[in-house]
Amino acid sequence: MEFQRLKEENRHALNSFVSKNKRSQFLQSFYWYDILKSENKPVEMWSLIDNRGKYLLSFLIIFKNSRFFNYAYLPRGPIVAIDLLADKDKLKEVMVFWEKEMQRKFTQLNFIRLEPDFNYKSSLKQEQTLAIQPQKTLLIDLSQSEEDILKGMHHKTRYNIRLSHKKGVKIKEGTTNDDFENFWQLLNTTQERNSFGLHPKKHYEKIFMASKSKIKLLVAEFEGKTIAGGLFSFFGDQATYLHGASSNYLRSLMAPYGLQWQAIKIAKEKGCKYYDFGGISETLWPGVTRFKQGFGGFEYNYPGTFDIIFNSKKYFFYKMLRAIRRRF
Repeated sequence: MEFQRLKEENRHALNSFVSKNKRSQFLQSFYWYDILKSENKPVEMWSLIDNRGKYLLSFLIIFKNSRFFNYAYLPRGPIVAIDLLADKDKLKEVMVFWEKEMQRKFTQLNFIRLEPDFNYKSSLKQEQTLAIQPQKTLLIDLSQSEEDILKGMHHKTRYNIRLSHKKGVKIKEGTTNDDFENFWQLLNTTQERNSFGLHPKKHYEKIFMASKSKIKLLVAEFEGKTIAGGLFSFFGDQATYLHGASSNYLRSLMAPYGLQWQAIKIAKEKGCKYYDFGGISETLWPGVTRFKQGFGGFEYNYPGTFDIIFNSKKYFFYKMLRAIRRRF
């Protein structure tokens, strides 16, 4: 096995490997790497290959360096080959080798933070920590017909989708700077209404400017005014709702319902197998969660977020400092 850093010439092979895994993870693709790199984030792409050059494992890694602690984060990663998931002994062998290589290569790191989409027991000390990406989400099986997908929704959701169309709400792809600026204003409106945090403007702008085949900004308009919008990724077998926003006005037009339905239809047209609503939580986002649950589908739970500890002493002080910060 060989541990190697990936370069531009590896782009197609890596994206193909990640996209062929069930519930393809956009956050582990070269497309997400491009977005983070354009924001000057310390990010790299790595892989583990066998003697024939076959990918066994890949991961996008974001380095988090501070004055006292150094760690790295693998959003929805690492990604392992599908056939490894059916062979527990081989999977264990690969993961043990990978952990040793991580320690050897990244000697400055005190720990790594993982979000694997498989049950993972480290050979090193491992602790579950607070989730970064939502641990629970809602998926729609897109192998169904549009009619069957609609049948699986709550009757009020179906009604609101049809109402938005009947009332004259138009859904289009946002492609201009004006479309983005309107969406950004709606994000600020939604943030004030629902009291959640926003990334810097440039983060959404970089997503909007990314590959148009993989990222789309959809906007809902009424009489020429943008009243709702959303950023969506379409990668491999999965489409994902990344960010959404809506106006405080004309809410009776139910524009977000029409917006989601259009995104679902686009995902089907692109051959995606799943539509991911991007996370649900009855505790953290009760209203948004009820809205998403109205579309039917099924709940999917990721195993969790885990810290693999390289330096126990440093990790102890990291946890202690984090606890103090949260308390005060």
